[in-house]
Amino acid sequence: MNHLWTRRKFLAGAASSASALALTPTRAGALAEAVSSPALRGRFITHISVVRVNQIEVTPARSIGEDEAPANSPDHIRSRREAFARGCPNGKMTWAISWLALNDTRQEYKEARRLLASFHDRYGDEITFIPGGYFAPMFDTPEHI
Repeated sequence: MNHLWTRRKFLAGAASSASALALTPTRAGALAEAVSSPALRGRFITHISVVRVNQIEVTPARSIGEDEAPANSPDHIRSRREAFARGCPNGKMTWAISWLALNDTRQEYKEARRLLASFHDRYGDEITFIPGGYFAPMFDTPEHI
């Protein structure tokens, strides 16, 4: 048996499995029941928008690359939220904020943090922490981490 999977083999197997399940009467009935079940109500798609100072924040005090402050201005953040609301009325977003964005003392980041908090209060949006690409373990000392 060849243990090397190609994308084509995977998709063919997945399609045949899905077809077999869909055509089985007991499975089809169970699926219809599950779809109408209250257990499947709620949030199934998460739209995440990231607020960060830089794509690669290598330590809590240093990043590599371009400063993303212009893309994370309060006007841009507000625009992202409004666009999401137009496409998904009453939807909730998740806002991921990086360490440097949490601690940046520039006015636009202070306003951005207040704006995210207001989205939480107004829309029920969630706010989470995103450590950033290649965060501390690659670029900082074990003692500091």
